[in-house]
Amino acid sequence: MKVLDKVTRLSEILTKHSFEDAHKEAEIIITTATSIKSPDLYVNEFELTEQDIALIDDMICQRLKGRPLQYITSEVDFFDLHLKVGDGVFIPRPETEYMVDQVIKIMTQKGFNRLSRLKILDLCTGSGCIALTLARYFVNASVIATDISLVALKYAKINRDIHRVSNVSFIAGDLFSPLKDYHFHLIISNPPYIATSEIDNLQIEIKDYEPKIALDGGEDGIDFYRKILPKAGHYLKKDGLLILEIGLGQSDELKRLALSYGYGKVSFIKDYSGIDRIFIAGGD
Repeated sequence: MKVLDKVTRLSEILTKHSFEDAHKEAEIIITTATSIKSPDLYVNEFELTEQDIALIDDMICQRLKGRPLQYITSEVDFFDLHLKVGDGVFIPRPETEYMVDQVIKIMTQKGFNRLSRLKILDLCTGSGCIALTLARYFVNASVIATDISLVALKYAKINRDIHRVSNVSFIAGDLFSPLKDYHFHLIISNPPYIATSEIDNLQIEIKDYEPKIALDGGEDGIDFYRKILPKAGHYLKKDGLLILEIGLGQSDELKRLALSYGYGKVSFIKDYSGIDRIFIAGGD
């Protein structure tokens, strides 16, 4: 079978099953399953082998069952990083990319530059996407990243090794529990923030495949913030910042909590949808 015919066929199948970006997904599946580069998919002389077709068909069957494309390809793009992901590790989202981009701008506005010797803590690191991106940008920074999931940390360490990032330490443990008397210029996290009752309403590829431990934020979605906010101040340097990704409708309660724990300044940054997505406290 010609590769172009297979692209067309897969795109038709995915479209029929209401996948939003069917054509792009078809391209990704075929380039992952074969050695063919994306621009060459439309060079009609490429002929797929039986082995190619079998692997492509297996991948498309997984996708039709709802398995995330990122798990099927074992890869996700985050900034300029190609990160390995798989079962048991949360798939990084564009909202988190946006948060990291804003964090870089905020730290730059505070007078830090790429050579500054920042101390950074990333809680609930998952694939390591936040820690690795910041470590690569702030090349002299010392970054510590924690996660309770050993599976997630396995992927984080693989990603660190692939990208040869030497200034990140991944440590197993629940939030601050593995830390001693460290103090940081920046504490950052994308913790679980979905209310338990809402998880069953999520897309199949999320609720049936991604780790519940990375999704479930408790009854109202803010359990992890209740754990982070009381302790983060102890680990922040003077003028240090606590920056967290948050969910829809959580900003008012989180501001109330933060002020009750003694944070003098609390602000939010909206995402591209106009939702309060980034919580910022400290800096005073």
